[in-house]
Amino acid sequence: MLRYYYIIYIPCVKHIYTGFIVISRVYNGIYYIISHYKYYILLHFKFLR
Repeated sequence: MLRYYYIIYIPCVKHIYTGFIVISRVYNGIYYIISHYKYYILLHFKFLR
């Protein structure tokens, strides 16, 4: 099983990153949202089999 991740920088708007959380549930991904100044840092961990 392979594991990889990528980082996305998006503006601090709640409805935007909640949309990413919904997408992550569809693709069985895990998102970690970290507040960083004016941007949210999304760490997306995908697990491939």
